[in-house]
Amino acid sequence: MTLEIRTGEDLAATAPSRLVADWLRGGTPLGAAADELIRVSTLPPRTAPWFSGGGPAAWVATMHAELPTAGDRARFDADREALSRGAARVVVAGQQPGYAGGPLLTVHKLTTAVALARRETAVGRPTVPVFWLGDDDDDVREALETKLWDPADGSLLDNGASLPVAAGGLPPQRLGTFPLEAGHDAVAPWLERFADPRDELGLAALWSRASAGDATWSSFVRQALLRIFTGEGLMIVSGDDPVLHDTAGPFYRELMRRREELAALVRRRGGELAGRNWHAQIHESSLKRPLFRARNKTRVALERTSESETTADLRPGVMLRSPVQDWLLAPAAVIVGPGEAAYLRQLDPVYEALGLGRSPLVYRMSVCLLPLGLDRSFLRVPASDMVSRGDGTPAWLDTWLDSTTESLTRLLEQHLGQEERAAGRTAQQRTRRWRRGLAAMVANETKRQERLQPPATPAWVQPTGGTQERRLAWLGALALWGAPLRDTLLVAAERHLVAGAAGHWRQLEITVDEPEDSHERQD
Repeated sequence: MTLEIRTGEDLAATAPSRLVADWLRGGTPLGAAADELIRVSTLPPRTAPWFSGGGPAAWVATMHAELPTAGDRARFDADREALSRGAARVVVAGQQPGYAGGPLLTVHKLTTAVALARRETAVGRPTVPVFWLGDDDDDVREALETKLWDPADGSLLDNGASLPVAAGGLPPQRLGTFPLEAGHDAVAPWLERFADPRDELGLAALWSRASAGDATWSSFVRQALLRIFTGEGLMIVSGDDPVLHDTAGPFYRELMRRREELAALVRRRGGELAGRNWHAQIHESSLKRPLFRARNKTRVALERTSESETTADLRPGVMLRSPVQDWLLAPAAVIVGPGEAAYLRQLDPVYEALGLGRSPLVYRMSVCLLPLGLDRSFLRVPASDMVSRGDGTPAWLDTWLDSTTESLTRLLEQHLGQEERAAGRTAQQRTRRWRRGLAAMVANETKRQERLQPPATPAWVQPTGGTQERRLAWLGALALWGAPLRDTLLVAAERHLVAGAAGHWRQLEITVDEPEDSHERQD
């Protein structure tokens, strides 16, 4: 197998919002992403409630049962003992489970966390990578967006349940409550036909055993990730674990008392971001529903006046998930993607009000897998990724609008004689009105061009017209390319951290052999 790491595009130039692009570039009121990465090395260990006494007994038992080797179990015991006495730190990454494990970006996040923990430990700062599995999420539609693909003909394989409820697919329930086979009919035949027969990471064998038992989406993802990162000291906590939320009881009770105050802070911060020509990421609907109760297999928004001493069935919404995580785990760093980086910036005043230390946010590695010989210039920015959610626009379009605002300001000053400040306000108001219309025009035109022109790349490179790391299932990639891909991703993550500390945030590319039907492979 031929694997090569190449440097690709500037991540700031391809960021889905100007807010994230400016943070990556640095020198703004948001601070700089590079500075936060550097700050990780300055933070001392903090004793975290979750690791008190070595961690809850039920969690320890689950980890012992799911860790793949005796060496992994011995390291887990040593690390949790060090964490319980404040002699080690953690780096946290998180993602919800999804079809065939979920999107490739899950592994990109986790690989970044493992590489950062390696670096810190190697220089005398013992650090443990922890994965927060968001299996309490109930966004089934998003969980089913990932795809496998048919290496025989290049087609993408639909999971058969892409439209929950309305099309007779999966119901809107917490992801960790689904049995493994739900929505996964095509996975076992795919693994049998296309996975590397050597199965170096044991993923095909694990799927076979798990599907024959009573495994859930959640338990399979935990076991698979522990197997992929064997020897790295990885720990996993599940967001739908009642013990996790019972441990956070004291913090939850404060959150319930202050939820209206905290929502007002987030709302005000969103207005400040919008006033700086960025935008608020957390919508009003999320501010009104900061907490949920787990009910059977679903979750129900907690009534605004509800108070309770019982917290085992509480689940945080968008506004409070990250504070709950950081209170429980006291991380030295949190690995984030572009969406998380944007909405977590809006939560800064919440951390300050709660007296909760804000952990450095470290931008995750972004990788595109490409077949040998493909010219990267043929790849187009997918139309679905050109306009960010909410009121944001792509970073490159924001840059053009900024330049246009400056030109319009000069025109109003020089040709109409307006005073400088008034001219600037008028120009900014006008370009702000253009922003969403221009973004929509660019997205629509890109879609039209995609219909007119045949794809320049194999379907698995840009699945369904979206970015690969969001649409391609990690189970498929690691079953095909195995341990060599895992090892190459770790090398790429180390390069990402070195370059990021210097402010050079770049997408990386890894060339891989074209996937094949294993029935046609030659030994």
